Amino acid sequence: MFSVQVDEDKVQTQRLPSDQPISVKKLFVGGTSSQFQTAPIRNIPPFEGCIWNLVINANPMDFAQPVSFENADIGRCPTLEPELRPPEEEDKPTRATVLVQPEPDTNGEKEGPRIPPASPPPTPSLLSALVSI
Repeated sequence: MFSVQVDEDKVQTQRLPSDQPISVKKLFVGGTSSQFQTAPIRNIPPFEGCIWNLVINANPMDFAQPVSFENADIGRCPTLEPELRPPEEEDKPTRATVLVQPEPDTNGEKEGPRIPPASPPPTPSLLSALVSI
């Protein structure tokens, strides 16, 4: 079973097909690179918005030190105003990919508290984007 919560919205929970624990070694956030885009994932529209304070197994992920990223602004959240682009590019989606490597599960033992960066204001359209996936 896994849960997702966006901003202050209700936690969304999904049961997985088996009762085995999830072991996250690499996690694509906001999209995947083309080599991992299988048929079902290929048709999902790219994520637009800001992601802040991603927490996995009570450990905050550090976007300032991603394994790799593509088409993503790390460490800043652009204004909510639409970006001015030439008309010919408006219908071409750009896939943003950020790959983070979560720390191994230490069975409850922690190195010490990690303080996440300050959060931006809530993103109202983010939940609707997740629900459509």
